[in-house]
Amino acid sequence: MPNELKASTFTRTLLNSPSNDNANQSETKEVQATPRTISRFAHPVNTSATNSAETEQQGAHVNNQVNIDNFNVTNKTFDPNQSGYSNLNADFTVNGKVKEGDYFTVQYPEHVTVNGDVNYEKLGNLMKLKPLTNADGDVVATGVYDVNSKIVKYTFTNYVNDRNNIKGNFRLPIFTDRKTTPNSGNYYSSFNVAGKDYSETLNINYDSPVQGISDDNGPNISSFITDVDLHSGSNDLKQRVYVNPMQHDLYNSIV
Repeated sequence: MPNELKASTFTRTLLNSPSNDNANQSETKEVQATPRTISRFAHPVNTSATNSAETEQQGAHVNNQVNIDNFNVTNKTFDPNQSGYSNLNADFTVNGKVKEGDYFTVQYPEHVTVNGDVNYEKLGNLMKLKPLTNADGDVVATGVYDVNSKIVKYTFTNYVNDRNNIKGNFRLPIFTDRKTTPNSGNYYSSFNVAGKDYSETLNINYDSPVQGISDDNGPNISSFITDVDLHSGSNDLKQRVYVNPMQHDLYNSIV
């Protein structure tokens, strides 16, 4: 009987980032993987597993053995300045056998990221994702996102060595890349999932930073955290602050 594996990521945003606190689940007959992503300025898909990438068993690139169905992007329009995000969902089936160390990939387009505003430079620019596990907690595949290449890599563990035709699904967060996409607009975006291309037009719409009381002497100030290191221990962050963008006449003001 085919093994089924489900990986779903529930995302709740606080600005432009991810973070998971639920393990993925799967079984010998039914493999379930359920990571949960919480985002604000940035939290990774697994806050307890971001120190470094684990040494992986050498294996084969098996995109040609992985069939993808039901690809979809949940939100086509979102606002990075108002916690806006989307999710990538896909079902997959592995044809035949794979072994420990074999892997398949998901390539993100230039306009978006998995990590959002979370900075991983001091961790080798690798963001460790929640593993795919069965209902008993056995790890079926581990996941890592390379921030520079924008490639997600799911690597199978020894769980798959004696099993055929593993099936499952996964969900990954989609956040705006502020560096490559600084302006609002419609962006043609092509996702390569296990070697297959899927295209979407994403409407990225930045909310105006001009916020405050509209009368002539009304205070007006706003700010966004656009880069934060949550996991190396440095706790460095970059914050953009807009002071009096309405150009009001302000008196006795303290920022």
